[in-house]
Amino acid sequence: MAKKDRKRKSADEYELDINLTPMIDVVFNLIIFFMVITDMTQKDLEYLVLPKADKADVDEGEDKDRIIINIVNLDSPGNAKRLELGELDRNKPPIMIGGRQVEDLSQMRRWLRVRANPQRFPDVQPHLYLGQKWANGAKIYPSIKPLLVRCDHGQIFGWVQAIMQYCTFVPGRDQATELLESPLIYKLEIAVKEPVAQ
Repeated sequence: MAKKDRKRKSADEYELDINLTPMIDVVFNLIIFFMVITDMTQKDLEYLVLPKADKADVDEGEDKDRIIINIVNLDSPGNAKRLELGELDRNKPPIMIGGRQVEDLSQMRRWLRVRANPQRFPDVQPHLYLGQKWANGAKIYPSIKPLLVRCDHGQIFGWVQAIMQYCTFVPGRDQATELLESPLIYKLEIAVKEPVAQ
């Protein structure tokens, strides 16, 4: 039997093709993903000039569950265009939640109540207050989520005081109603900027 002479190809004779199309698709998807995520993380932050504080702790920004409320200065030059476009209204509180101005403080309180702990304060089930427990037997606890209040330095502190009051109990209302409506937020943070070192 005659031996067939097979000619082997050397490594240089093979063509190596790499299909880059899937890699380019993945890169474009990652770019779009990070652009969307960056926009989502910034939607709660309004442009404000924060007040200065000599003794302020640095905010690491690690708390992902933190609730953010902004109090804007409607008289600042940066908000003039937004007033013209109707994005801001002088007849409403200067409080911004998620990029929108609240209609009134009760709307802000309802929003806070849902964000503070929606599992404990559902809007779909009415509860009756019986002593220290709801009718379904669940105990009442304050929210564990902190609230960050960012107030423009040109705005009066009275708006921060109003937010602080609406986070707990409003004076003059009965306890059962307040337990149904209050967000029960006890941890409040106020954003400030550090003074410039000289």
